[in-house]
Amino acid sequence: EQKALINRMGFNSDGAATVAERLRGHKWNHDRVPLGVNAGKNKDTPEERAIQDYLQVIETFKDLARYFVVNISS
Repeated sequence: EQKALINRMGFNSDGAATVAERLRGHKWNHDRVPLGVNAGKNKDTPEERAIQDYLQVIETFKDLARYFVVNISS
């Protein structure tokens, strides 16, 4: 209702595939507001497999996002 951004301090979501499908259902005007995606590893992914998580997020959103932020601190 308030059209506000909410930071829940973490990656709380329904998952990349679900969010990507939800976004595909919207007409997004990238000229007005570019869509950026924060790519991070899952909390249960071991450090040595983190790169696979980052790559999966990028693959999932490559046709939707204008830019990516790789979050290596989480």
